[in-house]
Amino acid sequence: MAIKKQVAVDPNGMIHCVGTTTANEHDSQGLLPLLEKLPNEFKVDGIFCDKGYQEPKNKEYLQRKKIKMLFL
Repeated sequence: MAIKKQVAVDPNGMIHCVGTTTANEHDSQGLLPLLEKLPNEFKVDGIFCDKGYQEPKNKEYLQRKKIKMLFL
């Protein structure tokens, strides 16, 4: 079975969280579970992603949490 990985890193490249989804799931489905797994003390100001993550529920969540979505 093929999988996709989502990785949360800090500005220094240190990995803080890894998420996986099956290859047949749309990219956008992995974002919120990954962010929810982060420790509370980990402050997220922005995320870099491709346009596959640009989905209304992701945008609403990020706006509510005041997290900027930046595209690669």
